[in-house]
Amino acid sequence: MSLTEDIAQLVARTNTLLATFEAKEAAINNAVQSAINGAGSLYREVWVDPVKGNDANTGLSPSAAFLTIDRAFEATPHVPSVTISLLGDVTIRKKHTTFSSAITIRGMDGVNDQKRVLRTVSFSPTASNSPNIYGNSYPAGVELQSRVGLRLDYVSLIIPDTPSTVTNTNVFGVHYGMAFIMAYGTLSAEKATTSAVLFQPWWAAPLEVWCSNVAIADSARGHILSGVAANANPHLIANYRSNLTAL
Repeated sequence: MSLTEDIAQLVARTNTLLATFEAKEAAINNAVQSAINGAGSLYREVWVDPVKGNDANTGLSPSAAFLTIDRAFEATPHVPSVTISLLGDVTIRKKHTTFSSAITIRGMDGVNDQKRVLRTVSFSPTASNSPNIYGNSYPAGVELQSRVGLRLDYVSLIIPDTPSTVTNTNVFGVHYGMAFIMAYGTLSAEKATTSAVLFQPWWAAPLEVWCSNVAIADSARGHILSGVAANANPHLIANYRSNLTAL
């Protein structure tokens, strides 16, 4: 074999090695980028516009808002910190499960980030995904599967008129403890005779309720914390804490 042929073979082998290396490098880069793209962010704000929104949107801006608050919960079940900004009054129609540890729901005007507008969140008396596979029935709401801070800012809540025939009556299920902070809004119920309760701690989970500039309607009293009768002091139950002495 001539020297020229040897050099040609060496060049060919070198080109093959380079092509193999470049292909592997591209595969590694693609895998890294896919991992980055797939990693959940630590914080996400999603917007809900019950008039102009679309649940096929990203929800990441007022102009790309979701139509329903149900979609907002479905899009963020594992995001550690979530803000749901409301551009109108909404109704939660399903029972959701979230593992977020910080959830803020706030009323906004969609133009000025500093301007709050009072919005109302209501709940279907019986969730659209009720009963579950075990036959348990429940109102719409959220099961909070992490120790969580839930903050409402310029948001009023209406406890649903859930029938007494449901298996579980809680709107929010608290599994590992919660600090509920509400500023500027009203707590009310569709009917004072509802069987629903706003917060149900499971397995003696600690629960704190802190309110500022919040009106509590008579219809809601006795339906805020499980086991606390109308106008009773929540501190009489060991795992409850509140700046209110009558719920």
